Amino acid sequence: DQGKIRDGADAYQQMVDLRPDLQSCARAAHVRWLTGDLDGAIRLMDLATDASSPNDPEAAAWAFTRLALYQLQRGATKQALVSCDSALAVQSDYAPAMLARGRILLAIDRSADAVVELRRAAQLNPLPEYQWALAEALIASGSRTEAAQIESQLVKGNTEDPRTLSLYHATRRQDVDRA
Repeated sequence: DQGKIRDGADAYQQMVDLRPDLQSCARAAHVRWLTGDLDGAIRLMDLATDASSPNDPEAAAWAFTRLALYQLQRGATKQALVSCDSALAVQSDYAPAMLARGRILLAIDRSADAVVELRRAAQLNPLPEYQWALAEALIASGSRTEAAQIESQLVKGNTEDPRTLSLYHATRRQDVDRA
């Protein structure tokens, strides 16, 4: 419920005011995003990345990746790629950053580059979301046969991420009963 989220936003802002660290800024950014304040979410996630520590590279990579996804949603693809680069600089094999980078590359019509990025991401994290993005990049680059193979792997009894698998089936209008 949007009203409950907005009510909680004040509490998150207090948390940021009292302790502006990665966790508080990231949580407040997510609330801003949920309530449609994309610019506020970007500002707060930028603060979260500034508050990241080299002692926790995974948290820093996560924050840079979230920032990249917000920037992509805003249409700021150059900044989003820079944020992905920052995530990968602190954690070189961070699959979520590779997934985000692949999506950005698809958005700017660099499907061949997206395939390279998404192939590595899907190898590191073979969840439906990663396979689905790779299949879309392969289709965009003209590799329909390989895309069909990836999609076949995606639908074969994958139960690790039933929500994404359900969205995949519904989007494709395939196996709607299963979705």
